[in-house]
Amino acid sequence: VFVVKEQEEPDPQFSTVKSPNPEEISSFEIAIKKAKELDGEIIIGTDPDCDRVGVVVKHKGEYIPLNGNQTGALLLNYLLRTLNEQGKMPENPAVVKTVVTSEVSNGIAAKFNVNTFDTLTGFKYIAELMQKFEETKKYNFLFGYEESYGYLAGTFVRDKDAVIASMLICEMAAYYKKQRKSLIDVLNEIYKEHGYYIEETVSLSFSGIAGQSKMKAIMEYFRENKLSSLAGKMIPTIIDYKMSISLDLIKGTTEKVNYPKSDVLKFSFEDGSWLVLRPSGTEPKLKVYFSINGESQDKSTETLEKTKSEILSIIDRIQINIS
Repeated sequence: VFVVKEQEEPDPQFSTVKSPNPEEISSFEIAIKKAKELDGEIIIGTDPDCDRVGVVVKHKGEYIPLNGNQTGALLLNYLLRTLNEQGKMPENPAVVKTVVTSEVSNGIAAKFNVNTFDTLTGFKYIAELMQKFEETKKYNFLFGYEESYGYLAGTFVRDKDAVIASMLICEMAAYYKKQRKSLIDVLNEIYKEHGYYIEETVSLSFSGIAGQSKMKAIMEYFRENKLSSLAGKMIPTIIDYKMSISLDLIKGTTEKVNYPKSDVLKFSFEDGSWLVLRPSGTEPKLKVYFSINGESQDKSTETLEKTKSEILSIIDRIQINIS
């Protein structure tokens, strides 16, 4: 294990990076340079309070960053695989993720007969469900994660934790190295088995009082004018977390969903793909999350671009009409 000397000591100004955010590849610039000198196989970088962790993997001579969904899928797959191999899988095991986290986890969990639960965005909801499992003794919490680089294995910590996650990432990399596989090799195996998932988040800025009004109008438009298809794909289900309902557009039925009320809309496609609209709780931004599943990386990428283009065009038209 090697430490980047320039970043070894506490630096309240974070002077060696543009932003101390493991989601941004720029924060790994010095580390990647060092890894090339040392022929390093993986790079791990956390945020300042060490609750989120990013990973960069050497694969065929290139250093490739993993996003939060990819790292989470790898950790989940590794954890369930090794528990199964060692005969240590508990009864009624459970995995928890947020509603804006990739559905690839569902396929991984189902393979090992593990229950998957969704929560609203924010790790507090994952920890809340963990506590509920303990109180009811109905499920055993194994792993929780969100697309924004937060992971938690076990119940020792009650929040996203980069210490445990970093240890597991290293352990996982060593496990697969013995099989002459990089983490990219394993990720491709997961995609081949469960579908090629590609995710992206687009943040649209809306400043000031006028911006808040526009965001509200956009969300209301999609509540009133329910999308039934996008990019040539049917949307059979819409979940409105503000109204606590799930709409089945094929059957024309409505069901209650048991989540805290939140201004979130989720449009689910038949193949496990989805898009989510959510005003940010901390910034004047409307976040549009995409998770696309396809037969290949090329097909998923093509569908992602088409879906993104169509939904952003609708949002543009809404803004023009309310200006």
